[in-house]
Amino acid sequence: MSKLDRMIAARKAESPRFAAAFDQAWHEIEATNEFMSAIAEILEQRGLSKAELARRIDRNPSAVRKLFLDGANPTLDTALRVLHALGLEMVVIEAADRREPVDV
Repeated sequence: MSKLDRMIAARKAESPRFAAAFDQAWHEIEATNEFMSAIAEILEQRGLSKAELARRIDRNPSAVRKLFLDGANPTLDTALRVLHALGLEMVVIEAADRREPVDV
């Protein structure tokens, strides 16, 4: 366990509010990374480049490449543009382990 991991674990242990907020943020980062991984897989399957995606959504190619880095956080507008450009749609479903919003 790294020093950072130990610091986070200690902070989570002393503050349930911090633990809840941290876990919510971590969940959001994982969901965004999953979304972008799925988009990358679709691009690959269709033989499309990130530059082509950038052209389709009228964005700078370097900005689009950054969307595929871990920890990227595309806006909802950008995510919807990407989906539309690829002929995909967003579906909202309730998660099995529904998390209540955290007031930070």
